[in-house]
Amino acid sequence: MDLHTPDYAQLSASIQLAHSKVSDLEQVGEVLKKALASEGPYLIEIDMPAIGTFKTVFAGPPTKVVA
Repeated sequence: MDLHTPDYAQLSASIQLAHSKVSDLEQVGEVLKKALASEGPYLIEIDMPAIGTFKTVFAGPPTKVVA
């Protein structure tokens, strides 16, 4: 199944929500400062394919196994 990621910049603009996209880990600090300095809600989009995979494999939260 191919899931399409929404255009968060366009979505944010449509509801007048401030938005920034992080495509490099070097940007995180600056974007967080910008978001915290803004008044009201702020959407930070993290572009994981651009940043890369997690250094540690993450399988998600534990789930209950029913026997």
